[in-house]
Amino acid sequence: MMHKIELTTMTRLMNQIILFGGVI
Repeated sequence: MMHKIELTTMTRLMNQIILFGGVI
């Protein structure tokens, strides 16, 4: 469970970074 939550958080962070990179 913990590992899954960590993976989800990492994926969300990566998606946010990609979105910000595309906007800027």
